[in-house]
Amino acid sequence: MDVMKELGFPEVFLRWIMECISSVTYSILINGQPCLPFPAKKGLRQGDPLSPFIFAIGMEYLSRSLMQLKADPNFNFHPKWLEANLDKSNAYICGVSSDIQQQIMLTLNIPPGGTDCSKKALVAWSHMCLPKTAGGWNIKDMEIWNKAVVCKLLWAITHKKDRLWSRWVDGYYMKGRPIADVHCPSTMSWSLKKIIGCKELVTNVGGWSAVEKDGCFSIKPMYRKLCGDHPKFPWRRLLCNNLATPKSLFIMWIAIWKRLPTLDRLFKWGVVTSEVCPVCSMCSESAEHLFFTCTLSCRVWQKVLDLLHFKRRPEPFGNEMQWVIKSCKRSGSRHKLLGMFFAECICSIWLNRNEVVYNQVCKTPEMLFRQIQFHVASRSSDVLSSTLLNLSR
Repeated sequence: MDVMKELGFPEVFLRWIMECISSVTYSILINGQPCLPFPAKKGLRQGDPLSPFIFAIGMEYLSRSLMQLKADPNFNFHPKWLEANLDKSNAYICGVSSDIQQQIMLTLNIPPGGTDCSKKALVAWSHMCLPKTAGGWNIKDMEIWNKAVVCKLLWAITHKKDRLWSRWVDGYYMKGRPIADVHCPSTMSWSLKKIIGCKELVTNVGGWSAVEKDGCFSIKPMYRKLCGDHPKFPWRRLLCNNLATPKSLFIMWIAIWKRLPTLDRLFKWGVVTSEVCPVCSMCSESAEHLFFTCTLSCRVWQKVLDLLHFKRRPEPFGNEMQWVIKSCKRSGSRHKLLGMFFAECICSIWLNRNEVVYNQVCKTPEMLFRQIQFHVASRSSDVLSSTLLNLSR
C-alpha cells in the first residue's frame, strides 16, 4: 500500500487493489464436502491474475530505490551476498573449441555440468499425451499445440484482410496470390516463414473448412486433426469415469503398462541382487505375483470380492484385469464400485509393498481393506455410497 502511494497511484485504485486482496476466501474439503469458507489474512490466491502486476509494481519501486542508493557512497552490498557457493555451482560452456573450454574451466575452478538424467521415465511422454481412450492421460503435446496456434495466425493473414498486419503481408509478400502459391524469400523474417510454412499442415488436415467453427478458426479441432486418430484400448473403462483417487488411477495405469519397478525388473537391470517378494518371501516379485497371487494381496482382494458379492477366487493380475474390464461395461452401481476398488487395491498394495521394502513395516489384510474401503467411500457419489452401505451390512 505504501509502495503504491509512493509511486503516485490514485486513492480509488488503491482501494480496488486492497479489495481484491482482502476479499480472498478459502474452503477445505472434508470427507469430500467443502466446509464453510473462511477469509484469508494476507496474500493472493495461487495463480491470481493480479499477482504479476503487483510483482511488477514492487520491482519498479525496488529498482528506483536502488538507483537512488547508487549515488550514496555509504551504501554497500553485504559481501556475503556476492559470494557464490562453488559446491552447488556447475559451468556449462558451448560454442567454443575444447581448448578454450579447458582454459575457461581452469580459470573458473568450477566442475563442468552434465546433462545426464537422474533416471529414466517409467512411461514415454508420447504415451502421456495420448487420449485416455488410447491409453494416455490426454496431456497437451505442446509442440503440436504450438503448431495449431501458429496456424491460427496464418488463418488471420488469409481471412482478416482489413487488419493492418494482414494488409502489409499481402502487399509485400503475397501480392494478391493465394497462400498456396506464396514462397518464402530469403529476406522474410524467421517468424513469418514459420507462419507461412504452416500452409502444408492446413492442407493435410483438409483445408480451413475442417478447422473452422461458425466461420472462425478454432485451435481445438486443429490440434485434434494434427494429433491424428488413435486406436482405443480395451482397458480404457478402468480409467474413464472412474471416481477413484487420481493417485490410485495413476499407479493402476503404470501397472497396466507393466512399468512398475518390481524386483524382477530391477533384478534384470542389475539394480538389486534378489527378486524374491519382500511381502511373502515365497516367489519372484512381479506384477502378476503382486496383484493378486501374493498371500497378502490375495486376501485383500478376496475381501473386496466378498463385499461386492462376486463369487470368484482371485487370479493373477492379467486375468483379474480382463474380468474387471468386462464387469465395468455394465452400468450398475456394484460394477462401478468394482472399478474403484480395483484401482484403490492396486495403489494400497503397492504403497504397502514400498513400506515393507524401505521401512520394514507391513499392514495386515484387514487394515489394508479398511483403508481401501474408506478411500472408496470418500470418493463415491450419493448413489454409490448408498449401494456400498447396503453391501456392507
